[in-house]
Amino acid sequence: MRRFLRTPPPVANPPPDELLTAFLDGLAREGREDWQVEQARRAVTTWLGWRSHTQNARLPPKAERHLDGSIPPEDTTAARRDSIRVRHYSYRSEQTYLDWVRRFFDYLRTVGATVEGRPIVTTETVQDFISHLATQLHVAASQKLRIRNRERTAELLVPA
Repeated sequence: MRRFLRTPPPVANPPPDELLTAFLDGLAREGREDWQVEQARRAVTTWLGWRSHTQNARLPPKAERHLDGSIPPEDTTAARRDSIRVRHYSYRSEQTYLDWVRRFFDYLRTVGATVEGRPIVTTETVQDFISHLATQLHVAASQKLRIRNRERTAELLVPA
């Protein structure tokens, strides 16, 4: 399911069946066995059916990156919240992750890495933020490692 949710849509706002078809075609092109493609089809179909009953087949939103590389913090926070909820994380974990996202965007505003008020997120800004945690805020090394491992260079901060 995580892979399906990370797969970019073939067109803007496609219906769920087009998303499923594009995803399964991608698996087949990768050389996956037929049974693996069928298993993925069943899993995604089940999930889509569950989602259609619970939220009218609305897939978790993704934050849109502007042409200048900036990302709206509100959209990012909403997308991250939905992503965390789809993965059934605890409420406390959700709050902690969203707090790190807020801190990251506050840091970007402080250092001036913005365009028209929207933060610019790059691999370098993420690495600068982690360095800032160590040098200025004296965050423990174990916490920095947890952040670095969790984000996998910005996954936590910016939804795929």
